[in-house]
Amino acid sequence: MSAEAIFPFGYDGTTESCYCLKATSGKHEVYWFSWEEKLKRSFPAGFQEWIETKPKELFKEQIYAGYKKITNMDELVSVMDERAAFSVRLMSFDTQLQRPPDKPNDMLPRYNRLKLEVTKTRPVTIQVLTIVVARLGSKLSAANVEYMTFPVHDIPVNVPTIQECYVFDPFNVPFTDVEVKFNPMIDLGSKMRVRFKELSNLL
Repeated sequence: MSAEAIFPFGYDGTTESCYCLKATSGKHEVYWFSWEEKLKRSFPAGFQEWIETKPKELFKEQIYAGYKKITNMDELVSVMDERAAFSVRLMSFDTQLQRPPDKPNDMLPRYNRLKLEVTKTRPVTIQVLTIVVARLGSKLSAANVEYMTFPVHDIPVNVPTIQECYVFDPFNVPFTDVEVKFNPMIDLGSKMRVRFKELSNLL
């Protein structure tokens, strides 16, 4: 089974593998497909029977908030205005995967450590800030990105502050560089708006 022959419809949280159907078979057999290894395995149940056993795993409220109609536009715009009070600069990063200090018992090290310089230019009410971290030079190209949120409530105004962060690596493939992408504006038309935790109470 190739990537072109599948219809993905669900992930396990890593995005390295997916639940899928055969794209052109017309049948309802569910498969588990690995993008990395190009391997698949089928489940004994058909789609209807299979999906009825997965509501908590697949249908998370946060994910489906991305499909709901936006009703708090003024407050969402206010959050983006407060995001504009920050500047973020990457100071250093480690390619070696690690366990974060608050997750010492994780089964596997799946995080890269980043050091950021964060500057807040005026008082704001948002407690956290979300940025996009791109891992460059991997075979996944532009797909190798992750959203990372860190606290900013205790950052003083106009004092560049070093923030150590741990960003999850869902793919675990080699890369050569890291780019931190921070844009105060959030594309509210994108389903990925749910990844910005400063919006979580407004969606």
